Amino acid sequence: MKLLTRSYFTLAAISVAAFLFTTGFAKPNEQYLKSATYYSDEWIVNFWNTESDHMDAELQQIAEDGFNNIILVIPWREFQKESGSYNQYALDKLDQVMNAAARHGLSVALRMGYTWDYAPGESATTRVTKLVQNEQMRNQWFAYLKKVYDKASTHDNFAGGFTTWEDFWTFTTTAAGYGKTEGSIRIAKLTGYTEYALSHYTLDELKELYRDQGLTETKIYFPSSASPARKVFFEWYDSFLMQLLTESQQYFPDLSFEVRMDGDRIYGTNGSQTYVSHYSTFGAADASYASAMWSPTMFTGGGTLTSDQALNSLKTALKTIHDAGGKKVYLEQMLFTDNTPGFEANAKIRESDKASFIKRSSAILKEYGNGYGLWTYRDYANNKLYNPQFAMGEKGWSFEQGASVGVIEGSHVAILNKGASIYSGLADSNGTQNGTKTTISFTLGSVGASGRVRVILDQGESRSFAASEQKDTISYEVDGHPDSIRFTSESGKIYVDNVKVYNLVTEGEVYHIDGSPASCRDAVRELNAALK
Repeated sequence: MKLLTRSYFTLAAISVAAFLFTTGFAKPNEQYLKSATYYSDEWIVNFWNTESDHMDAELQQIAEDGFNNIILVIPWREFQKESGSYNQYALDKLDQVMNAAARHGLSVALRMGYTWDYAPGESATTRVTKLVQNEQMRNQWFAYLKKVYDKASTHDNFAGGFTTWEDFWTFTTTAAGYGKTEGSIRIAKLTGYTEYALSHYTLDELKELYRDQGLTETKIYFPSSASPARKVFFEWYDSFLMQLLTESQQYFPDLSFEVRMDGDRIYGTNGSQTYVSHYSTFGAADASYASAMWSPTMFTGGGTLTSDQALNSLKTALKTIHDAGGKKVYLEQMLFTDNTPGFEANAKIRESDKASFIKRSSAILKEYGNGYGLWTYRDYANNKLYNPQFAMGEKGWSFEQGASVGVIEGSHVAILNKGASIYSGLADSNGTQNGTKTTISFTLGSVGASGRVRVILDQGESRSFAASEQKDTISYEVDGHPDSIRFTSESGKIYVDNVKVYNLVTEGEVYHIDGSPASCRDAVRELNAALK
């Protein structure tokens, strides 16, 4: 992507300010939101611990493509620590991004509660489990919502936000594993599941669903995933999420909810299989609009779809939510393409029909919705590193033999004198283990005439690279999935920045990872122009 000069941005800011004076920022149900999820030159999992050196250029590109809004994904754990205190760097970066977005005429919507990040402390699964069971953790959740809302609402371009079923769904797997135990019985009572089950079903009905004639009112437990009583569990969990949303809206006004369109498989008492829907969530409690994601797998029989078939799927999905909840739908994830490993068999739009689908979707999006968004505006790598740009100093790294963090050309870098090293472990979850190859990429330069760095993976695979005053981007591929990376200066005073270790690039077909246009960019621009 071509970088723009500071003088250009000054002129652009004046132009944007004039534009905003006459039109105002887009908000749900006021103007149609055309959104791109923003994560700069990293990915959502580590965006909040990076620098985003080219933020203005990136946001200007989004605005030039016809978007009027960006979505920022706000990881709960990264913003609010296990202790309940807050990550000031993330809060400050929220201000930075919102101010930059305003300079380019973009409003900002927030996805609250994202559970996948590299923040230290308890796991996302543990925190969600505590949220369901523990009043103290729910109060911590409410405090997090209020903290972020109060921060964001000081900006004129704040466009509200939403949360999603996806970020709470780990408990459905956790509960299924509790079994018929005293612990399961205790937690069922503590969470309100027991009360719900007994108030919606007779004991005899529950005995049949549980296939347990010894079941009593005082011994209700969480059913396994193969139990017909799983139907009761999902109904209760939808009810719990809506109650949580209702209470959350007191701390984050008009907080919306991404509903789950697909059903969950359940078994009948005769062994048959069916699916339980989540229609009861489609109203998003007291929110003025519902939120949703869509992919070609919905309401289709699979296979390769024509644009007409994909449009019919989109219309059915949006109409179902709109009619069930009586509210406009913010389609914050319109996933017209997907290269996620393990989902290759899912329905996909025919390559030659994707542009047609995108351009022809405008009428459907307008009829049932108040906005749409792209999850993958720019392709991104599943970087396994926390603090890969040294924005947070030495956090996530071990600095040895005098290595330090400095600033070169306005960007934080790791500086290594001869013999100095930096070291970091690598994530092995959050979608980071894919394929058989891993790519190593980093910026390398020298402070002085020249130098040399050695890169060591797992104390094994090792390569040496020359560094010069003209910084360069080094990129190479190795076999397997390394667990650690070390940089050591072999000679000279060198610096390292923008480290990536990845084995998957998620493709959205709008912009490639290097910022160059991809196959659907022009179709997206036409869609945005049509959505007035």
